[in-house]
Order: sequence, then C-alpha cells, then structure tokens
Amino acid sequence: MQDSSRRQVLRSIGTALSIGALASVPAAAGDAPGRSTALDRTWRDADEFGELFEYVPASAAGDELVFGAIDYAAMRESSREGATTVPVAGLDVSTDSLSKGALLQDGQFGGDVRVLVLTGDVSLDGDGETVETDGREYERYERGEFVVADVDDRLVVASSTDVLADALAAKAGERERLLAANDVVADGIEAFGDADTRAVMVGDEVGYAEVVDADVRFSGYGMTVRGPDKLERSFVFGLEDESDTEQVVDTLESEGVFGNGDDTTVETDGAVVMATTVIDLAARRRAREHDSPGGLRVDRDALRNADEYVEIEVTHGEPTPVDELTLEVGGETYDRSTWAGKQERIAEGDTIRIRASDVEPNLEVTLTHETEYATSSTTTYLLGSLDFAFDYAFDSRTLDLEYADTFAVDGDELSAVVFEGRQWWRRDDDDETRTETLWTDETVTEGDTASLDEVDPGETVVVTYGGTEPQDGIAYFRPEPPGDATLEYDFAARTVTATLTLDEPRPAAEYEVRVEDEPAETQWADAGDTVTDGDSLTVEDVPVGTTVAVVWGEDDARLAVERTIPSIELDLAFGDEVSLEHVDGDAVSASKLTAHVWNDGRTLVDVGDEVDGEFAPGDSVPLGVETLQHVSLMYDDEYYVGFASARDR
Repeated sequence: MQDSSRRQVLRSIGTALSIGALASVPAAAGDAPGRSTALDRTWRDADEFGELFEYVPASAAGDELVFGAIDYAAMRESSREGATTVPVAGLDVSTDSLSKGALLQDGQFGGDVRVLVLTGDVSLDGDGETVETDGREYERYERGEFVVADVDDRLVVASSTDVLADALAAKAGERERLLAANDVVADGIEAFGDADTRAVMVGDEVGYAEVVDADVRFSGYGMTVRGPDKLERSFVFGLEDESDTEQVVDTLESEGVFGNGDDTTVETDGAVVMATTVIDLAARRRAREHDSPGGLRVDRDALRNADEYVEIEVTHGEPTPVDELTLEVGGETYDRSTWAGKQERIAEGDTIRIRASDVEPNLEVTLTHETEYATSSTTTYLLGSLDFAFDYAFDSRTLDLEYADTFAVDGDELSAVVFEGRQWWRRDDDDETRTETLWTDETVTEGDTASLDEVDPGETVVVTYGGTEPQDGIAYFRPEPPGDATLEYDFAARTVTATLTLDEPRPAAEYEVRVEDEPAETQWADAGDTVTDGDSLTVEDVPVGTTVAVVWGEDDARLAVERTIPSIELDLAFGDEVSLEHVDGDAVSASKLTAHVWNDGRTLVDVGDEVDGEFAPGDSVPLGVETLQHVSLMYDDEYYVGFASARDR
C-alpha cells in the first residue's frame, strides 16, 4: 500500500463512522474547567459504559461489526468544533440531554445500526405502548424501521422486535452478552482504558487493518477529553501475532499518518499497539482562523531574462513566519534564503522572488503554509502563455508565426501541434495530430519567425512548450475559412436561404451548401465563377428537422450550420389559470405541438386539443395550472420550437 493511502485512511477516521460522528458534539463554554466537571456531573444514570454494554446481545452481532460508546457529558466539555446527531433517523433526541451511549452496527461506513442504548434525560414524544415481556414492563415505540424501549430511564433502540427482545433479555442475564461471548471485541473495548469515545471494529471489511502489514484481530478509534482545549486521540491495533508489534510500531511512527497533534506516542501492551496524539484545540482554531499568505501575482510585462530575479507579489495574508512557509518551483522545493531573502515574515503586499534563470513557460509556483493543524497552498503559473503573431495564407495553406514576446525561450522546447477540431483540451486520444519542431538549437527571441505548411482552415494549431500535452499549450491559432454565412429557414415555404458575408470576391466553387451532409441541388457555382458579399441562394423542399450547412474548401470547414425548425415567440398570461400565448413567429399546425409545463414536475398539454387548425400569432392555450416555472413547446415531440419562463415576468 502506498504511503498516501495510509494517510488518507487514518486522516478520514471519525468522519463517516456513526460513533465517531457522535463524538462531534457542540462546543461547551470556552472557559470551562478541566475534565473533572464532566466526571462530576450528577446525571441520575451516569453509570459506566459497562452497564450499557450489558444491553448488547451476542445474537445481534455478525462477522463484520463496529461496537463502541460515547460519554456525551465528557465530550460536551470539549471546545472542539462540530455538531452531532443520534445515528437513528426519526428518534428526535437532543444530544444535549444525553449522558452516555453505546452502539452496535454491522459495518463501518454506512453500516446499519443494530442496537443503540442511550442514557440521560431521555424521553420520546408521543404515547408509547405499555408492554410486558418476561416480567419486564416498558414503553414501546416505533421510529421508522426501529423499535424502541423506554425502560429504566434508558432508551434501547433495536433494528427489529427480536433484537429488542434479546437486548432486554441480555440485560436481565437471560441472553448471552456480546462482551462475554466475543473475546476479540472485549479485548478491543478494554484496550481503550478511560477513553470518552471508543469504537472497536472487527472483520475483514471494516477498521484500519490496511494501514499496517500484519494480521489484525481488531482495530479502533478513541477520543478522551483532557480539558476544554485538549483532546487525546487514539488508534488501536490488536494483532494476531505479538511478534509483529515492532514492525507495526515502526510503520506508525515512520508513515507520518497522525497529523493535527503536537505530541504523539506509540505504546504496546502485548499484542496491542496504541498510537495516541494530543490535540491542542486552541492552536487548531488559531491555525484555521489565520489568513495565510496567498494570491501570488506576477507583473507579466516586467519579466526579463536579463534581470537577476523575478518578483512575485503576495496579494493577501496575515504576517506569517518564513520558516512555516515552503515555496515549490516546478514541483521542487526552492531555497528559502533565495525566495525570502532577509524577510522573517511574509504578509499581504510583500514580495517573494525566484531567479530569472529558473523561469520557463508554464512554470508552476506554489507557496504553502503548513502547521501542525492546518495546511494551505496558493499557486500561480509564470508565462502561462506566450505572445505570437500569426499570419495565414488561404491559397497556399501556410501559417507564418512570429515570436512577439519579450522573454527569450529555448527553441528546442517549442513545438507546434496541428489537429482537426476546436477543443484542444477535450480531444480524443485517437484524434489525428501532427507535431512539428519550430526552432532547433537556438534561443527564440522577439521577432524570430517560423512557418508551417499544409494547415487547413478548420484545423487548430497549438504552440507547446516542454511537451505536447494539453497542459503544455502556450499559444493557439485556428485559421477560419474566408468569410461567413447565415442560414434562414422559411417554415411556411419549407425553404432555406443561405447568404454569404465576404471581405473580397472569392471563387464560387469554394463554397457549398450541404443538406444532411449531401450537396444541395442548387449551388453558388451554378450562377457563376465568383461570389461576392451578400450573394445568396435558396434551397427548396426542406422538411422540418433537416440539418443544413454552408462549408468551405476541400476539408468542408463549416461557415454555418442550422437545424430547420419553426420559430415561435411565446409569452405567459396569468389569471385564474396560466395561458400560453403565441406572440410572434411561424403559424404551425396545432396538432403538431405539445406544451411541456414544468412546476415541480411535468404536465403535457396538447395544443391541438385547445386550438383548431394552426397555432398562430394572437392565439392562446390554457395550461390548466395556476402557477408554473416554465413551458417548453415541442414540435412532433422531437424539436423544441419555443420557450417561456415565469422568471421573465
């Protein structure tokens, strides 16, 4: 397993586990005294966890399980951030009134709760059903899929009636209890000592066994409150073979997986390994509230090869010690004495620097502020683009490039990638491309030129530096075909008129109208050898839904493309009910139209049921609703031909 995976496993602990989430209670008063106040609370049911564990029957546990508990009263004394909810939907119990809780669930992330026992000032809304079973009387409630017993000032929540019966019988000593039947779970619970929150995980698919290269009986997570701003977080590993303890200790100490703590110790007790980290919550808050230096900015016009340094401005951030900051240039750690100079702190308005000789296009520069409790980074790119002048000759299909930037670059690193299409970043791996070297064995400076042959209109040319991948692009050019074109569909006549916009006369044979990718019967070349600005032609008998395009040249570069559909301008009229009004546009057979009315759902209205003949300007259609969000009008249930929104009113 890679180091980063191990770190992610441990750093994610407690975020998705029910017991871990239970520990994230709202913060108590910041000036509360130490943990003794929690232990001295006079809850009428503030017994130790062992009494709650007696409710958990062995019969409720499977091969994969998470078992644990939380001391709510103790956790409330902590000023840690976060809130908590009881991990059973619909129970509606405030954790502020709880003393302790115990939980069994059948999986780690998203596992189903099997048994939950809560103590404190607990009660449920509504009247329960008084039930007597085997001489035990209690109030029985149902909450969703769960059944609940209010018994002896406790709430015993179970996933089924049978599990509830076994839980109450286990408490009475009439069913085998989990801790008595399962030595592995018992050993795990005992390993945590006086932890206020503890979760023991058993099974191949749960827990943190993947962090270590050893066979694990159980693993777990615990939290202990040592003061309002001081927590101890523990990871425990119960190993199958005690001889593996040294290896596991070495792994935990060397991997750097803990973080967020200023004092970590790894201890062993036989085959049990426990790593405990002290967390300073006040320091964590200060770290999170600190505005780290960021917003790196470079004056692009001031970049010069002849300068000794390139200065980078820090645009925001509070004063931060330089020794807490790391600068990476091109993915490598940069010498602090170089980038910081004699500065001891960096803040908004300060500058850092790198040597001009180290600057190259697309250079990534990252400033990181890392403390024990927080890490933040800010990144900028130097010379993310370079200036080139492009001159394209349509007749010879030649592209001339002139380097127009003031920063000299290594010509061996420059390439030109030519490919069909527009979206360089989204091109497919199998898209045909060709790569050419523009300059070789020379430093490219302002005014240097190069040429590319056989570049067709519609292709894209990307100048890259240091590679030929999308992230290496620093300049882009796409020769567009000469001129432009418009297409206008006359729905009533079923004709399409194509019109050219040209700066100068061009050979008519270069331009072609396509209908569904086939040449139209009528072409500009039929009327003469040359076309000029404003020349148009009309294609007859074009059905609705046809794709019509104007293309140029042998490579069929598109000047215009349209799908032939009627166009209708719509509006909404609000009264006792909403009506759809035809304001302007084509008159269309009403039987062809369907209004899709959206308002928390979709309602279909056949326009032909409301309008005879054509739906024309001035007509309206009642939609049968009092409110709506928007309406889409569709032709033949295939083409959108109109739209109206209530937001526009």
